[in-house]
Amino acid sequence: MKKCAIVPDRGDRPEFLKQCLYYIERQTISVDRVFLINEPSNITPDLTWRVRVGFKRARSMGYEYAFIFENDDYYPETYIEEMFHPGYDFFGIPETAYYNIRTKEYIQELHPGHSSLCFTGFRLDAMKKFPWPHDKSVFLDIDLWTFVRQYSDNVREVIPHRPPLGIKHGTGLCGGYGHGGDGFKYHKKDKPGMPRLQNLVGEDFEFYKKMHHEIYTGSIK
Repeated sequence: MKKCAIVPDRGDRPEFLKQCLYYIERQTISVDRVFLINEPSNITPDLTWRVRVGFKRARSMGYEYAFIFENDDYYPETYIEEMFHPGYDFFGIPETAYYNIRTKEYIQELHPGHSSLCFTGFRLDAMKKFPWPHDKSVFLDIDLWTFVRQYSDNVREVIPHRPPLGIKHGTGLCGGYGHGGDGFKYHKKDKPGMPRLQNLVGEDFEFYKKMHHEIYTGSIK
């Protein structure tokens, strides 16, 4: 069973990308290849285009399963181990935690029957009949999971013991809708020192502490 990771990237978050590739490399169940889709495009936004390109390349090279890793999110080393099980067509998490390292605010969203794109995996042949939206679409996760609910019962929804985390920060181009600025409503704010974040990401906290400092002081804009 050949597994791969598809990583959409625009070259505007190099430190986050480096950390993402580290997260993929340390997985307890490894992938056989990373498809880093980082070539220039002539459209904005281009997240859907990048995922579609990654899907086509993976399928043409005989990969059976793919997991989407967004370049700025947190993935524990057991992420694929807890998500993957051979025989399922789609993998997802029916709730998502987001943390904004710029503002130190966070939110937990429940969404049964739907998974955020950053925490989605699939058997590539199960996507053959997926009606891809236009390449500038910012609703790829909604379209994909609407398709899943309509055409597949072979879905593995998991709430991992060590969940991943959607990281928000306000740098680079946002690929989805409602994930930045006034369009995203957070529920709570972390305490000084960010103990909530430290509890969520464990030993990787120092990286996010550093990124918070660089974003807050304007080193990264």
